[in-house]
Amino acid sequence: MPTLARFARCKISLYPSDEPPPHFHLVGAGWAVKAAIAGNPVLAPLADSRLFDLVQVAADGYELHWTDDIELSAPQLWRWAMEQSGEAMPAEEFRRWRLAHKMSLQQAARILGLSRRTVAYYDAGAKSIPKTVALACIGAERQLRSGR
Repeated sequence: MPTLARFARCKISLYPSDEPPPHFHLVGAGWAVKAAIAGNPVLAPLADSRLFDLVQVAADGYELHWTDDIELSAPQLWRWAMEQSGEAMPAEEFRRWRLAHKMSLQQAARILGLSRRTVAYYDAGAKSIPKTVALACIGAERQLRSGR
């Protein structure tokens, strides 16, 4: 199992065939997250374990490479693992929440107590959305439904 990266007191390791489906682990001091990567439409070809087993770790140790069309960086793997484990909110879910309430980026920022720029990053999927923001969306949802 290749270790993709070690940073921020954790490591990202790839498990191509120890148990299905192909997945990776993020491990830190006292915590671990297991995340499947073949469920993503972009990565669908990796459901074939023969292709998944061809993984190569880039020389810098921060990227996985299968084919010219399939490469993953450590930050992207980190983000997917956090989303799959519930520690981060997927951008699509955040965007659905905002649009369901017909909010502009500025309105969402005001309701959540964030800057418009931060909300724009989250909405575009440019930055990982922390669990605290997901929880703030749930709280805001309740307030919006009650008319407060």
